[in-house]
Amino acid sequence: MLIRQAAEAFLLETFERQLSEGRLGGFIDVDAALRKLPKGVNSQDIITWLEERGRIYIWPSEDDEISHLGSIQMSDDGRIQAEALMRRARSRVEREAHLHSKLVRWAHEQAPPGGRAKLQLFAAHPYWWFCGTEVSWDEVFAALAYLEERGLLNVSRSPAGAEVWPTALGIDFAHSNIPLRNFMDRHQPSAANVYIRSTVVQGDAPGSNLATGDNSSQTVNQGAEPDALAALIVQLRNLGPALELSQEDAQDFEEGIYDLEREGRDPERAPRIWRSLRRILTPAATSAAVAGAEAGVTEVLHAGAAIFG
Repeated sequence: MLIRQAAEAFLLETFERQLSEGRLGGFIDVDAALRKLPKGVNSQDIITWLEERGRIYIWPSEDDEISHLGSIQMSDDGRIQAEALMRRARSRVEREAHLHSKLVRWAHEQAPPGGRAKLQLFAAHPYWWFCGTEVSWDEVFAALAYLEERGLLNVSRSPAGAEVWPTALGIDFAHSNIPLRNFMDRHQPSAANVYIRSTVVQGDAPGSNLATGDNSSQTVNQGAEPDALAALIVQLRNLGPALELSQEDAQDFEEGIYDLEREGRDPERAPRIWRSLRRILTPAATSAAVAGAEAGVTEVLHAGAAIFG
């Protein structure tokens, strides 16, 4: 379990506990929140990680040490983050999307060339955690059945346990660095024209819903267009190594990309995530240390502005 997953679990457990007790904004019972996490998790690392990102406030005690009870409060941004975690963690669609994507990539990472990965090891990987919660084996088995049906994973089942390895299509996806839905869309036949009472709908309307009447249509924006968002995420990942960021900025940059991949179509969260990434990218555009990457930074900033404004 990585520090990010531990911090998300801590934040979500705290938010849900305070919500049920009717005391949002109160002091955090650190010990109670930690009891929900795997043993061995370092509470000081979690508190430091959350404080550095503005998720919590720490009120020092008289001896200037962090007390385990009564000295820590969740910030407004922390509550926003926790509420988003809770909403996504309770979404069946979001959980399925997580497993469909991560199981294929995990199998590709773990299976030796020409070999197979033991499925039980998935429970020890950070991918076992989603938005502060653990996935279940029932969810994993359902995801395996889907991925097997879609031709992305091979599954061998025996009394000793299941083994998995990616198909050729699964390997292509693991190398693609785009969401599975976008990858599979590119491997589907192009959409046919649909005729609805004299209204012609040509293919898909990316990022939109199309409402039709007798001879009219209306497009309703549903957030960032998937292919443009996927392309931006790939650009950001490719650009990262050339930026020569500090350790802290590099971690924030990586986390921002991760957040954008998960929440890039959320009309409220996505612009906020992009602004955080832009704050890191903007100085890099004129930095002598990354002069060779200046054009790439400028291109990414323009691409992000076109999507998020």
